[in-house]
Amino acid sequence: MSSIEEKLTEAIPRITAAIDQGQRRYAISELRPFFKKRIRVSAPLRSELANCLRRVELFYPALKVLRPAGLLTQDEARTKIIYALTLISIGSNREAMKILHALDLDSHPEARLALALCYFRRWDYENAIPQLEQLLLRPELLTADNILAAHTYQGVALLFDKSTLKRGLKILKQNVDQTSVTESPVRHLNCLFFSCIGLLLDGQLKQVEHYLLKLARSNSSVPDAAAVNEQHIVESFLALLRASLSERAAARRAIQKLRNNLLGQELHYRAILVDYLLGFFTTDTQILERLYVGSGFPKLRELITPQLPKEPQTYRHKLIGDDTSKTVFVLDLGENTIVGRSPHRALLALASSFYRGLSLLELHEAIFETKDFQVSSSPAKVKQTLSRLRHWLAQKRIPLEIVAQKGLYTLQAKRPVELLIPVQTNPQKSALSMRHLLLLRKIEKSFGTKTFDTHAVAKLFSISPSTAQRTILACVKSGALKKLSDGPQTAYHLA
Repeated sequence: MSSIEEKLTEAIPRITAAIDQGQRRYAISELRPFFKKRIRVSAPLRSELANCLRRVELFYPALKVLRPAGLLTQDEARTKIIYALTLISIGSNREAMKILHALDLDSHPEARLALALCYFRRWDYENAIPQLEQLLLRPELLTADNILAAHTYQGVALLFDKSTLKRGLKILKQNVDQTSVTESPVRHLNCLFFSCIGLLLDGQLKQVEHYLLKLARSNSSVPDAAAVNEQHIVESFLALLRASLSERAAARRAIQKLRNNLLGQELHYRAILVDYLLGFFTTDTQILERLYVGSGFPKLRELITPQLPKEPQTYRHKLIGDDTSKTVFVLDLGENTIVGRSPHRALLALASSFYRGLSLLELHEAIFETKDFQVSSSPAKVKQTLSRLRHWLAQKRIPLEIVAQKGLYTLQAKRPVELLIPVQTNPQKSALSMRHLLLLRKIEKSFGTKTFDTHAVAKLFSISPSTAQRTILACVKSGALKKLSDGPQTAYHLA
């Protein structure tokens, strides 16, 4: 064993304990000598190093440590699971699910837990619950921390269905009693946080106040309070209590301030949750539509849809900017941009993410759709696409700029801008990419109820017949178009 391996072997337990205690800064300082330069260590040790880097949110160093070039063919399951967890943390659920589904979930319970987390992060509680229940049938295969995590995810997932709300609350209350703020501060505070949500949804307002006091006391004893930012949790529930007590104007002001605080602290999931609960209590259509379009979660849309008078087809998203000019620049992302180009896909992704910036990996997934992320080459491709988009915005004199901060990319306006964002609402079209969705909309507008063939679509978009054929087949597969006949005279029409 080399000297660097010996040092890392000794450091890993110490770093893991520090992370469990919420001491993120100390953990990063201990990790720094091992990822700032390339080191040669055994595969299992490399996996543990990457896992520690992931847990302190150093995601790209974790991906580099894992050397993903041969990941899907030769590396051990543990490495693949950690790689998938890192992808989930950055927001690449599609590629993570691809890796996890290729593993034997019965033999590798950590892979099943990671898959459940993947569903959980997408608000897809319907698919997360069966995975968690199957996982908890064999607790002897799990570590104590994994059992606690599985119970927490299960409890939260059950909160968003009236028939299982009480059961979810019971699980979360048990977890609060079983965890300690000194031994597992982050897990303990998360259980308190989600217990408050369940109690709010169940209308138990006095119990919420009791748990808020617990949160405040627990927060004061956390070793690294800056890492968990639980002060914002207390503020959030005070604001939501005002909303539940029908103090609508005060609640709106408090929520707006709170949302900005949460987003500033990168607590994006909680910011979305705060808006969801405010919309739940006040039935405010504007808040619900904002969530519907700007959260990016199809399953969350399903929760919101029954509370909307109708599903929005186009959403008007206003960006104010520093210039207080009264003139508003209007940009229709469905009509006035070039369909099918990579910069347009990047623009649609950035414009449709209201609650947080997008990482390079998330942008890669939006731009290149089915291609896997390669840590050695993909970031450069995404940055090249963003450079082309910046050039296009300047060329068209559109007062938007792409700003990168802490590895996340957002759209900012130089003066007031109104973005007209096309919204995907038809369940038949849920399998379509945004590119195919926009092409389909133009087909609907041009042909209506008439039949058409591949050559007509190629002529409409000025693309090759083969590209037109791929587009049509994708729409047929999703059920949005119907095929009328076979052979050289094949015709199609809208479903």
